[in-house]
Amino acid sequence: MNLVLSFTAVTISLLALTLSAFFGLRQLRLMQRSNSTAVTIELLTRECRSNDFLESEEFVLYELSKEPPGRGLQGLQPDQRRHVSRVGLYFSSLGALSILGGIETKMIVGLVPSRARRAWAALEPFVLAEKVEVADLPILLRASGMPDRRC
Repeated sequence: MNLVLSFTAVTISLLALTLSAFFGLRQLRLMQRSNSTAVTIELLTRECRSNDFLESEEFVLYELSKEPPGRGLQGLQPDQRRHVSRVGLYFSSLGALSILGGIETKMIVGLVPSRARRAWAALEPFVLAEKVEVADLPILLRASGMPDRRC
């Protein structure tokens, strides 16, 4: 009788420990997702409706095609690169949040699919030319966006 009672108590304790760990990890994941959701809501609502973003998006969609894409993004003037970066980084951030599980893809697809496609259609020739232009640069230099200053 004593052995059965001890075994039952240990079993119930292990079950309680397992459930506590499960629900604790689940709560942690939910908190992480809620932090990402706040960032996502900021990206989806505030940034894409700001005057700066709308001006940049208009440049990318209607003016960028007038520029030759031969030298990629580095061939653009600083103001033009600023517009391109603002729009490109906006959609890249949404993509990264989706891939990392910070936001459901359905939310992005439901809110910005045509805008992202049109922006990519305008940016693609410059991005592809940029890849060719800087293919021989070290990876960290390319990622930093710093120009190549090698002799």
